[in-house]
Amino acid sequence: MFNSFDGAGSFAHDRGEAQLSTLAQKILVRLTDGQTIKSIASDLGMTRDVVDGQVRTIYRRFRVKGVAQLVHAAVREGWITHPAGQAQAEYSARSS
Repeated sequence: MFNSFDGAGSFAHDRGEAQLSTLAQKILVRLTDGQTIKSIASDLGMTRDVVDGQVRTIYRRFRVKGVAQLVHAAVREGWITHPAGQAQAEYSARSS
């Protein structure tokens, strides 16, 4: 898994506060890693329907219409960290 969750269950963003369960946090990280609902369900030992329901809840809570918007918002708002962003930050810090 490349991404990690940066928070303790509460995501603050420009559209208000949204709470995510531990399960939703795990799904969010996997979605932003590019996993499919099917593979997330398999990893977590759940049915696709359960994972799909959680994904729809995440989309509603953050007012996004798809995984691309969710990933963009998650990275922009700092809800998740991604190695590519960390590597860039480290490179910039060394170059200064």
